[in-house]
Amino acid sequence: MRFPHPSFLLALLAILPIRVSGNDLPIWLVIGDEKLQEAAAPLLEYRRSEGFDVRTSTLSVKKALEHLVKQPNYIVLLGDDVLSSEPEQGAYLKGERRTLYRWQKTQPEGFVSDAVFGDTDGDEIPDIPVGRLPGRTPEAVSQIARKIVHYENLPATQDVLRFPVWAGNPAYGDHFQANMASNLLRQTLLMQAPVWADLDLIMGNATDPLSAVPEKHVDLFHESLAKGGGLFTGLMGHGGNDAFYSMPVGRTWIAYHSSQVEQAVGTVPASPAIIFSCDCGNFAHSDESLAESLLKVPGGPSAVIAATTQSHPLPNYYSSICWLQELKRRPSDRLGDIWVAAQKAGYKKRDALVELVLANIEGKLEGKLDTPRIRKDHVLLYALLGDPATRLKQPLPLKATFEREGDQWRWTVTDPPRGADYLQIAHRTPPPLLEPKAEDLSDQAAMVLYRKASSALQFQELLKVNSPTSWTGLTQHRRGTLRLAVQAAGRLRVAAKELQE
Repeated sequence: MRFPHPSFLLALLAILPIRVSGNDLPIWLVIGDEKLQEAAAPLLEYRRSEGFDVRTSTLSVKKALEHLVKQPNYIVLLGDDVLSSEPEQGAYLKGERRTLYRWQKTQPEGFVSDAVFGDTDGDEIPDIPVGRLPGRTPEAVSQIARKIVHYENLPATQDVLRFPVWAGNPAYGDHFQANMASNLLRQTLLMQAPVWADLDLIMGNATDPLSAVPEKHVDLFHESLAKGGGLFTGLMGHGGNDAFYSMPVGRTWIAYHSSQVEQAVGTVPASPAIIFSCDCGNFAHSDESLAESLLKVPGGPSAVIAATTQSHPLPNYYSSICWLQELKRRPSDRLGDIWVAAQKAGYKKRDALVELVLANIEGKLEGKLDTPRIRKDHVLLYALLGDPATRLKQPLPLKATFEREGDQWRWTVTDPPRGADYLQIAHRTPPPLLEPKAEDLSDQAAMVLYRKASSALQFQELLKVNSPTSWTGLTQHRRGTLRLAVQAAGRLRVAAKELQE
């Protein structure tokens, strides 16, 4: 009896449907070359240990999805892409080529998209989160996979209560308009971020106290990553394939280039990052993008979401607002779920005043800008580099009450978690209006002013009790925000209350 040649069996398996194992486990689908799958084995095994039905395929993305009996919950692509030449086999996996609706003559005519593979109903709005491990070699893919597993196994510390944002100068007007933009961003974060959040901001506006010393912006950013990157790291501003631009100084810009990423020394990965700017996530560029560089360095973010071409300020604004709102809703703590939900909400969001200000701010090539088309492109041109199933280390809700007792406030943890490591009580005064920074400040004075302005946006510890036995107390503070944080079993729980006299 003659048996088929092994190559025939492999070819047959490649065209058979990718079947689930007869259960209702969430499907985590990995698509890529077999050697890259072997390199990503630590991540595959980790997802299996979490209870995912891990499926693999070596087909093209579209064919792999066509042969899947049941829709996946997450899609992970292995390998890089390149637009300028025909890639070699194995280490490359093509994204979808899309036509870009242009509002400037200098813009490219097209862009690469992975997000489109997550569209399940044909409306060109992603429904399933798609990520990519953009390594060009098995070694590079293995390094990213191990980094993600490392991050997910880190305990949640109080750093996850921090929201670090590096806000570049919009450079659309004069100093007055730049000052308005930075004040608006600060107030928006205060209103939209969870009430318990510490804001840790770097501003690209020269007159803002939070601009510190512009030449130290990169150092401050790396300092933030070294702390853990907060719950997530946000960058908002202008960008290119290999750089994020912070602010103009003289005839040049303070910028963060891919070549500087190696300065983020350390082996402990930081939280995921989102870069709301142009081009920083173009994984198909011949040169390594800023997002790829950040993902590949051991001390960088464990995932990076960034645009693969030029993005527009209007949908960027909507996406950033909806991202914060989705974080507060807490339907999921998986990065991809939150991002897809935020993109869907941002696509539908409308604000007449915002659109009046932002719609035409970068110009237009037609009599009227086609903002629906810009929104449609926006949800497809952002790439998630990393695993969309990566968990954000969101703090769990802490059951607590806050009640007035005369001139004081009583706080009580009504359901103390077992085996608590500590209980921290912290307070933040109502953030003051920041006075413009003087132009003639020395670097030392500017940094002192920056630290002072930063502390006004963050909670200050009143009391910390290790292994607490009492779960109630009083505070003399009448205004501001009171926050309770408890760490137990490697997770952080938090409750906060805005106090009013």
